[in-house]
Amino acid sequence: MTPISDGTRTALIGAGSALAGVVIGTVLMPWIRERTARARAARYLAIRVVCILNEFTDNCVSVALDSGGEGKDGQLEAQIAAPVLPSYPDDLDWRSVRHDLMYDLLSFSDAVRKAEAVVNWASNNTYAPDFSEFFETRSIQYANLGLRADTLAEQLRMDYRIPERAPTPYDMDWKPVDMLKRVVKETQERALARMNSLSVVTD
Repeated sequence: MTPISDGTRTALIGAGSALAGVVIGTVLMPWIRERTARARAARYLAIRVVCILNEFTDNCVSVALDSGGEGKDGQLEAQIAAPVLPSYPDDLDWRSVRHDLMYDLLSFSDAVRKAEAVVNWASNNTYAPDFSEFFETRSIQYANLGLRADTLAEQLRMDYRIPERAPTPYDMDWKPVDMLKRVVKETQERALARMNSLSVVTD
């Protein structure tokens, strides 16, 4: 084998360096820039959406705890308005997050609309004197929506290193998830007790 001369070796090294530079400049660097931009867009999306979901969860707690009050006609009426459908900002890049999470976030509005339909049906088919079935339906629907919103927010916090909400000195006891779970449990227990009492009467 003929030994490689110093000049040839230098030329080969120079060609290899030039090729590496071309690869880095035309392939690797654009890929790194795109990946960095996508990561920033994903974290920006996560922060914005987590704030929206947190607010929705808090509002669901208020609705779930609403047992009604006396209205103008003397009948029981809801005192807390239902939370509005979550609206995401238009400047979010949904392609920056994984597809299954994007689907869960975008389809959440459909779950809210279905819950609203169930509550509206209960409103039109539950009658005096106490409208207990309506308020039970309303409570459990919004409690479940609040829990689902919190689950989505928690997934975003985990994926994009967003800190948990720090309670202020004025709401140290504000634990929305615990409160929503308690509402679900107590509402289900009341509904079951009522069904059992009706069963005893009919028997």
